[in-house]
Amino acid sequence: MALALALALALALALALALALLALALALALALALALALALALALALALSIPFSRLRGKVPVGRMGGALGLACF
Repeated sequence: MALALALALALALALALALALLALALALALALALALALALALALALALSIPFSRLRGKVPVGRMGGALGLACF
């Protein structure tokens, strides 16, 4: 009887450890996905804030818009 109880306890402990590791891996994956999304959003916001004329030097002074302002001549 004691052997069965010890075996059940060991199995429950192994299952709890496996679930804890799975939860930790999931939390790490979510944190990395959030960090990647924030980095991409920051890079996009920075890229859209730089006027193309500053990058290429071909646009006249009156058309100093960013990437979103190119349609407004």
